[in-house]
Amino acid sequence: MNALKPTHQLCKNRHKQTGLAALEFIICLPVLLMLAVLLIDVSRAFIQYTEINKALQNGVRYAVVDTYGTLDFGSIADGAKIQNMVVYGKPTATGQDKKVLGYLEPSDIIITQPTNETKEVMLSATYTYVPIFSSLPFSDSSLAFTIGASTKMRTSP
Repeated sequence: MNALKPTHQLCKNRHKQTGLAALEFIICLPVLLMLAVLLIDVSRAFIQYTEINKALQNGVRYAVVDTYGTLDFGSIADGAKIQNMVVYGKPTATGQDKKVLGYLEPSDIIITQPTNETKEVMLSATYTYVPIFSSLPFSDSSLAFTIGASTKMRTSP
């Protein structure tokens, strides 16, 4: 008879814990979802930064290479063509062309001309990244932030 008593006590404790796993899951679910959204959002920001950086690299390469007809090592391509190369992926673009980077305008690209001292052309761009959830709940503060990227290349030896 004494041998059955611990088993009966164990069954009684098991009934007290019914639903405890579901309660723990309900408590942890919002935290896990926020972490997942944060991870996705940081990844999106990093991908956009990488896209802009690669587009700027293509633009600065075009600026240095497309100097046909000039013998001056310090000259670069036309500024508007460089900006179009970064945003549209081609030097001549119309308003109907699809942008390679939808969140960037040609006017956002800043071109720094080479000088006799630096002999480098530099392209830079800044844009405002808007996260998936653009504001905090119960608050008017925005979570958008500015990301900047730049690249440079030598024009002459």
